[in-house]
Amino acid sequence: MAVSHVLIAYDGAVASLPNVKRTKEEALKRAEEARTKLLNGDDFGQIARAYSDDTSASQGGSLGAFDPGTYVPAFEAMVKSLQPGQIGTVIETPFGYHIIRRDPVLEVHIAHLMVSWKGAERAPGTVTRSREEASKRAAEALAAIQGGGDWNGISRKYSDGPLAEQGGDLGWMAKGQLFDPLDGAAMDLDIGATTVILESPRGYHILKRLE
Repeated sequence: MAVSHVLIAYDGAVASLPNVKRTKEEALKRAEEARTKLLNGDDFGQIARAYSDDTSASQGGSLGAFDPGTYVPAFEAMVKSLQPGQIGTVIETPFGYHIIRRDPVLEVHIAHLMVSWKGAERAPGTVTRSREEASKRAAEALAAIQGGGDWNGISRKYSDGPLAEQGGDLGWMAKGQLFDPLDGAAMDLDIGATTVILESPRGYHILKRLE
């Protein structure tokens, strides 16, 4: 899920800035005013920059994609109740009053195979192979995949990733949640397709789109 929001804080709200002196009643009135403008067609980003007390105001209120459990339950419940592009009613949390818009997000279900080498970034201590040996091993894995081999079995055999025993299943990923160059490659995959070998400071990678 992805979301943008406008936060109207009040004096005494959790994490409210020292310069916020408005009362709860004044905050609610300001939130309703901002929501009315949005429903009348005003640009969400401009309203966020003009009204919001959250640090996301400078990004037009965008919080991007998030995993369940990131925000307080009332906030996430509102997001889940909305369709992409829809603006919710004003809700209150310990941080103040929120106007929430659920944003569309491109999510793909990705599995990941990684072959690392000794000295690579975040390489497991058990990895002793050279970079050249890792490149050869990644090529063997890709050949096995392209030859119709079972992805999960190949992952267990070749991958140094922490989820190798689960077939490297990363779950649903939104754009921006993976590091380069994996991020762009993941979003370009068709269902069932795999990437070529991708290189990063962490190792050699192969991605597969599951859904």
